[in-house]
Amino acid sequence: MSRSPFYWSRPQVRIAVAARVLLIALLIGLMAFALGLFLGIVGIVLLNLFRAVPINLADAYRMVALPMALCGLVAGFIFVLRWEIRESRRERRQIIH
Repeated sequence: MSRSPFYWSRPQVRIAVAARVLLIALLIGLMAFALGLFLGIVGIVLLNLFRAVPINLADAYRMVALPMALCGLVAGFIFVLRWEIRESRRERRQIIH
């Protein structure tokens, strides 16, 4: 039985899946951070328009962007992990049948 040159062993597949899950979750977390930072800055500027408080943009990082990034990272990790598990089960089902 000859193997194709692109045959991966089971540990290599698991490492590739883990790397893919972590990379995509990190990208989702970065996008959530960027969106949170933008919304935080807009919110702080709007808050300054209605109240006479000095603008401290560090609050946008601490109070909005970082919590959004952490939530996005966790949600992205769970979503991508479930997606990879479903794909591997579907592939296994197709091989068996």
